[in-house]
Amino acid sequence: MKSRNKIKHSDTIGYKSWQKNVCLSELIYTRTEEGRRRLLKAKMKSFSSAFENEIKRQDRWQ
Repeated sequence: MKSRNKIKHSDTIGYKSWQKNVCLSELIYTRTEEGRRRLLKAKMKSFSSAFENEIKRQDRWQ
């Protein structure tokens, strides 16, 4: 049980660092049924975006 708590504690330390230095996010534990479901949805969304048309970036001075 102690090792499981250490893993969760280290996850939250990494999460807090990510939030501070990279961007706002959400920590999802994929060992739960809900977490696995959300992970699969994200994977499907990521996979489907591979088939979208390429976005053109246009820079202009205003």
